[in-house]
Amino acid sequence: MRLAGLVALVIGAAAIFANPAAAGEGLTPAQRQEIAGLSTGAMAKFALRESLGDPLEAEFVNANGAPATVADFAGKVTVLNLWATWCPPCLKEMPALNELQAALKGSGAQVVTVAVQSGGRAKAKDFLKEKMLYELPAYADERNALPREVGILGLPTTLILDPQGREIGRLQGDAEWNAPEAEALLRRLAEMTAAGG
Repeated sequence: MRLAGLVALVIGAAAIFANPAAAGEGLTPAQRQEIAGLSTGAMAKFALRESLGDPLEAEFVNANGAPATVADFAGKVTVLNLWATWCPPCLKEMPALNELQAALKGSGAQVVTVAVQSGGRAKAKDFLKEKMLYELPAYADERNALPREVGILGLPTTLILDPQGREIGRLQGDAEWNAPEAEALLRRLAEMTAAGG
């Protein structure tokens, strides 16, 4: 039994050292180049960060008002979309984000939308229910903690986070998230940041 545990530990360590992104070191230059090549069409506005920062820590709330943080979504590449019900470009892209979340089920990526506005929890729940966007849970940041932490001024802004909750890159403005380029980019990022990817 001890030998099996030791073998598993060695294999896991080898996978992490073979893949710096899985070890939390960010993307290699070759991986960055590949992602830049995938950032076309609907994803042309996606901008990679030069380096990974610390995991995001800002607190927001779920649909029931319970505290939530990005750490709650650890383990997967996360599409963190910051939006508001008063923002027409935000509303335009919500059905596409809903489709993307459905397409990503079972993959190493997920979509999390956070309404950044006063009364955001109730407004987000009502909007998502009215538009039948059932793949997207209603999260809200009524204190603007996330925009302050990540330094954004306009909505929508979508951050792509690694499995540890650190920003890989962002897309400012709305996008066609249900386009094949979006799913391909996210699935590849999930592969790159998974152990052994």
